Amino acid sequence: MIKVILHTFASKLLNALLNLGLVVLTARIMGAEVRGEISLLIATLYLFVLGSGFVGGSTLIYLAPRFPVRKLLVLAYLWAIFIALVLLPFIYLSMGLPAPTLGHWMILAFIFNLTAVNRYMLLALEKIKTDNLLGIVINAVLLLLLSWMLFAGAAKELDTFILAFYGAWGLAFLVSAWLIRSVWKKDDGKSWLRVAQAMWKFGAMAQGANFAQFLGYRLQFYLIGAILSKEALGVFSVAVALSEALWMITQSISLVQLSRIANMEDGRTSARLTVSLMKLSVALTSLAMLVLLILPESLFVFVFGKAFGPVRLLIAYMFPGILALAASNILIHYYAGIGRLAVNFLISLLTLLLVAITNYGLMPLYGLVGAAIASSIAYGVAALFIAWYFIFEQKQSYQLLLPQHADWMQLQDLFKQYVRNLRRN
Repeated sequence: MIKVILHTFASKLLNALLNLGLVVLTARIMGAEVRGEISLLIATLYLFVLGSGFVGGSTLIYLAPRFPVRKLLVLAYLWAIFIALVLLPFIYLSMGLPAPTLGHWMILAFIFNLTAVNRYMLLALEKIKTDNLLGIVINAVLLLLLSWMLFAGAAKELDTFILAFYGAWGLAFLVSAWLIRSVWKKDDGKSWLRVAQAMWKFGAMAQGANFAQFLGYRLQFYLIGAILSKEALGVFSVAVALSEALWMITQSISLVQLSRIANMEDGRTSARLTVSLMKLSVALTSLAMLVLLILPESLFVFVFGKAFGPVRLLIAYMFPGILALAASNILIHYYAGIGRLAVNFLISLLTLLLVAITNYGLMPLYGLVGAAIASSIAYGVAALFIAWYFIFEQKQSYQLLLPQHADWMQLQDLFKQYVRNLRRN
């Protein structure tokens, strides 16, 4: 497990560097306003991916060991296509979406949704390293294409980014489809109706939680764009991108945790594993966050431009929220791994409610600083609640979640085992 976590972390570290390069490129060369438009574009695309996940999505990781993967994949594809080609145009024409045009939205959602289905199937098959490498390829191609287009004289506007996005994610879809080609042969004869019912049963609850969770993370983008300005959103999105780069630590751990727990039978063992991984996640994230905060404000101005001077201050106010997410993310993946999706749904709704209330209260008074403080309050309260619930359910003292000598010994044993395995190989 340690080997997979380290591989995932290394992959996400490289992805974080590539994303940083993309943030620098879009912020410094394309400007704060275009950077804000790109942030809204990506956030909205992820909303449609979450919609496509109501039949499929992350629940494929849980369902694949239990149902015929060919039927799972076909149904997930059909629903993803419905979201991109039917539901999206209806929303665009009736309620409206931010730039770009409807045609761009449909193509972007089509490619994005189907690629997401393929990548979830890779994780379901425990091909974590393959998915990690694919993520690196996507970001690298996007960065290279956009750089080439801009330095070749392309317009510094949203449409240029979209064309580069087509190239990177179009390639990702083709590669991911080829990587899961073997699943089309796997079918155990269960009826389509039974598979569809299972996908909707688990998918609706899981994606309801993911939908609320994502809105909790990205509602601020829409509020800043509406209450403040796109330029302010561009500045805030850079602070968020840098802070969330630290999530690669908890994401690396939780990704392996979810795959492992979904295939475990012993509830006590999975709970103990979760506690140890949560402490590891918080400790490593704290160290990384301190390194980020040491950097001077002048460095952020030099890298991103004069408009992005407040970025370091915003990151400092986000610090408690990032640590809270490092802890709660591990607990959330524990409940996802054991199929207790209702818990995650309620926590996500609570987070969304807290984000809305705190931002409406603080953003009009304190601007972007208010938004940063609001996120820390919302994520902190939600993390305390899920930690309390976990302790209550396990019938343990809160001290279980505090650092202990046994945790250090367990991590040492895992590392020693990893070193022994390296020597054998």
